[in-house]
Amino acid sequence: MKKGLILLLVLGMATGCTKQQEVKENIIYEVVVNEHEDDYYYMIGDADYVFIGKVEEVITSDASIPDSEITITVIDSYKRKLHDHIKVTYHGGYSEEGDLVLRIGDFIQDIIYPQVGETYIFVGNALQDGSIELYDLIGVNQEDRIDEFIDYLNHEINVERERYTSIYEG
Repeated sequence: MKKGLILLLVLGMATGCTKQQEVKENIIYEVVVNEHEDDYYYMIGDADYVFIGKVEEVITSDASIPDSEITITVIDSYKRKLHDHIKVTYHGGYSEEGDLVLRIGDFIQDIIYPQVGETYIFVGNALQDGSIELYDLIGVNQEDRIDEFIDYLNHEINVERERYTSIYEG
């Protein structure tokens, strides 16, 4: 699904908060190129889950290219029903050096890092082990974003691929 092009860009003087809420100088963007990158109808068709949720906790792995485990209270499931409280993986977070590492491309349009207490539209897939991996999250500070995603859901492109079921489904 992903093309093999990965490019790291360091943008200086951007701000972000680390696990200790310190302001840091660098945000590192991992760029992943996908042939359907700008097609939300395809993205939604490829996704196993589209849901609105509130971030309860974010734990970042200590690595140079980190992942984050996000605990979410599910407010509404739009594609495949999820339990009320779930944990998901999100590629990105704070590196060992304290830099915020985010992915852009591969469907990711809103370049944001999940914040505790905030509500987002989440898009992700079930993995073979039953976990959920997010590949996009979109701020829902505007009602029209939800309506936009309902349109994507109603007109999604059917993507044929092997699908799994999450341990949080049902």
